[in-house]
Amino acid sequence: MHKLVAGLAVLAIASPLTAVAQTAPAQSAATKSAPAKTAPAKSAPTKSAFDGTWKTTPSSMSWSGKPSEYDLSKGVFSCASCAPPVKVKADGTPQPYVGNPYIDTLAVTTVDDHTVRSVGAKAGKQRGVQTYKVSADGKILTVDFAGNPLNPGGAPTGISRTYARLTPAPAGAHAISGTWRRTGTAAMSGAAGVNTFKMEGNMLHWSSPGGESYAAGFDGKPYPVKGDPGMDNVSLQKVSANKIVETDWRKGKKVDTTTWTVSPSGKTLTMVDNDPETGVVTTAKATKQ
Repeated sequence: MHKLVAGLAVLAIASPLTAVAQTAPAQSAATKSAPAKTAPAKSAPTKSAFDGTWKTTPSSMSWSGKPSEYDLSKGVFSCASCAPPVKVKADGTPQPYVGNPYIDTLAVTTVDDHTVRSVGAKAGKQRGVQTYKVSADGKILTVDFAGNPLNPGGAPTGISRTYARLTPAPAGAHAISGTWRRTGTAAMSGAAGVNTFKMEGNMLHWSSPGGESYAAGFDGKPYPVKGDPGMDNVSLQKVSANKIVETDWRKGKKVDTTTWTVSPSGKTLTMVDNDPETGVVTTAKATKQ
């Protein structure tokens, strides 16, 4: 799952793998002259390489694919690279934003010549605040996101990202305008990049501190996802004992594919996330907690 949802940047990263149940050896029949033998204790199920909680290392993240593209001019903010694209008045009032499963309004405010703030909400309830800050020389963009939990009792989400300018802002446009290449993640907090996996029988259980979860088999069939508006079903493929592929679906449409690979040492989880909606591929590493 993992996903930085454009316009709101809601995060989620998810999924893992296998465990093999072992049967106890057959018990020998007792003879009349020999005392009854105690049956050997059953062996504990083998743990999956994915079992446990994993936390993403911000500095490990890298990106490829389409750049981010913003424009703020004549009182209108647009994001051509967002999914779906954004075009709203930048007057600080909630504007309709159709097609994003996490928010239905976006309020954009020009704070100053180098700073923009956007507030996303769903059914009038604030979901997150995102602040864009362009450096004095106009070459670096820092985007800080603070998201409220999607589910009751869930943890909030915090993330700070940096971008390098690719194309200049058009004449008369705000400094945020132009195209940007993502260069790093400075910090992550709360539910951002934290995933817990547990294999039980032939079912993989995944959960996030934000309250999202699923239980799915490795048969390629769709299984329901709880607590995540961005995806309603997930399907899994086990490539090997240390590698799985997760495909996320929303209303029958494939919205994300993530390949998860645990290192031979069992200490590092590498995630490669392909988001067809934004055209961005994200690679990151997580460590077992």
